[in-house]
Amino acid sequence: MKICEICSKEYNPEFYNKTRQKYCTNCKKIGDRLKAKEYYLKNKEKFLLKSRKYRKTKIGKNNRKKELSNLKKRHPLKYKARYMLNSKIKEGKIRKRNSCEICHTSPTHCHHEDYTKPFEFVELCQPCHQFLHNQYRKMEIF
Repeated sequence: MKICEICSKEYNPEFYNKTRQKYCTNCKKIGDRLKAKEYYLKNKEKFLLKSRKYRKTKIGKNNRKKELSNLKKRHPLKYKARYMLNSKIKEGKIRKRNSCEICHTSPTHCHHEDYTKPFEFVELCQPCHQFLHNQYRKMEIF
């Protein structure tokens, strides 16, 4: 038995077939995720450029169509609300403020509290939008 250098819990390195391992499996997973995120943030432009190029290819376009088709089947009300709102915005009948209603940054996403009311929405930046959904998940609303 060894003691993890991060969380100080005992673990059996032979169970994982790694005798030189200094961390328990949970701490290793967390560390690997942090390294991957750090690498992504350092090379974000490279990843975004690669993603844009992929979306322009035939395979990328087909995969995007499949994603939208699946969304339409799994969440028809959500899809309809998004579609109706985006069409009104494109027509110019609804204007977006383009600043987050919480922290006043941009760009923004439209958040619907109720998909049966597609024109009632809150404009949130991506971090605030994600935070809101995380709070809902904790409260088990979604």
